[in-house]
Amino acid sequence: MLFTPKNAVLVMNGEKTQTRRERKSGDRAIIRDGKICAIERGGRLLWEVDHSYAVQPGRGKPGIGRIWLTEIRDQNLWDISKEDICAELGYPVAWPGPGPEPEPYPRNLWVAFATLWDSINWRGHLWSDDPKVWALTFHLAGEEL
Repeated sequence: MLFTPKNAVLVMNGEKTQTRRERKSGDRAIIRDGKICAIERGGRLLWEVDHSYAVQPGRGKPGIGRIWLTEIRDQNLWDISKEDICAELGYPVAWPGPGPEPEPYPRNLWVAFATLWDSINWRGHLWSDDPKVWALTFHLAGEEL
């Protein structure tokens, strides 16, 4: 699965656990037991739950590790929650330590995510377009390539 180099590092550190990919014309969700289990485009399987994918830190770059896809959701980009933004940006959702929680987040998570989305998807639909997306949740597969 293709990531920017910075996001690939966050994935490999176990910090980034979600990514959103723009839904394209012809994409088809395969439903099993009421849940999306795979996405197909043009007769080719793009993503499938309970399968692993190489983490590529840029187009044409070799994989640096693997992730295990655990969930696929169909949603509009603006439907993203605070927890999902944290998973996308690689921020912890809750402070695990003792004492008061520091504020590790940007002042506005939605602005931070919108800025990231637009920087990556400038050739497609921008944040302001509220495109349909596939929300992919994953964790490290625990194996190196």
